[in-house]
Amino acid sequence: RLIDDLKKLLADSDGFVVKSALTALGELNATPEPEQLIALGERLPSLEGDAVVMMLESESDEAIAAITKRFESSSTEPRVAILNAFLRRGISENEQMDAGWKPMLTQAIASPDPRLRRSAAEILNRRSTNLAAPLVGPLLADDDRETRLAAANVVLRILDEDQGGSLSTRVFESSSSTKTNKPIASAAQITAWHAAMSQHVESTPDWSLVAAIYATGNA
Repeated sequence: RLIDDLKKLLADSDGFVVKSALTALGELNATPEPEQLIALGERLPSLEGDAVVMMLESESDEAIAAITKRFESSSTEPRVAILNAFLRRGISENEQMDAGWKPMLTQAIASPDPRLRRSAAEILNRRSTNLAAPLVGPLLADDDRETRLAAANVVLRILDEDQGGSLSTRVFESSSSTKTNKPIASAAQITAWHAAMSQHVESTPDWSLVAAIYATGNA
């Protein structure tokens, strides 16, 4: 009964009431249907991120489809809110569901708005490396510096996983480790990443960019 009453409050015109109802439903682990949350976000743009965060808790096929559809049909600001919701969740390496997010992230990476590209790079650093590896390339040569730096961190994470967590030793001491599993990044990908990161010369480059260029040049 309480859950039903709270879900009814999601249709209220008062944003404070709706947010309070969302918070209470979250505490009760009673996530509304994706369609209801999408409609809420369309009606109250200030709560779009909260609605997406709630859907990401389950990360069901239905939630992925609903969020992707909303992203593809939205203007820039709702897209920014949707991607920022991913960043509020922290790290989520759900490889089983990663394929479902690929179309949305691919669209964000190709966006003319640097906010979307930057957020996409940051999301890749919070998802599985198997999702990140085929998508990060274009971001490494991005016109936006913050996007390039975020993408460089993605590369470092991929290479670190490929090296079994020994990348820091390999970068700073020039020693190598033996690979026992199939690498996430192919030699061709690493070569392309190195070339992309080398396109923008900086007088005082960030350490992560220096490390990523060095690592990819000595892979």
